[in-house]
Amino acid sequence: MDTMIFSRAKRQLLGFAYDADKAGVVWVDEHIARLQQMVDRALPDTLNVVRVAGQNPKRALIRAYSDINPESFYLLDTEKLTIRKLGSSRRGSSLARCPNENSYDTKQAMDSRSLLT
Repeated sequence: MDTMIFSRAKRQLLGFAYDADKAGVVWVDEHIARLQQMVDRALPDTLNVVRVAGQNPKRALIRAYSDINPESFYLLDTEKLTIRKLGSSRRGSSLARCPNENSYDTKQAMDSRSLLT
């Protein structure tokens, strides 16, 4: 466990963030746990960090990222259950389709990838 997540407005513990093989959150709050599941189904290829606004619990900010996708931000309307993309940290960038990628064979006959920077 790396971080405990609290709600100042509710004055209660909401969940525990951890960073293991894959980072994530164990939500104690059932409502946020359901929101997290919904977001994870809608954005299956990314790690999704959900943060419900303390002053306006009808809105939540989602930070979505992966090892090959740039960080993107979404706004979640918790009443209408809609997600709207706000933007990305690097528009159109993806390591999966990087033009500077090269392949080469290693001594063990394994295909390896490298990125030129």
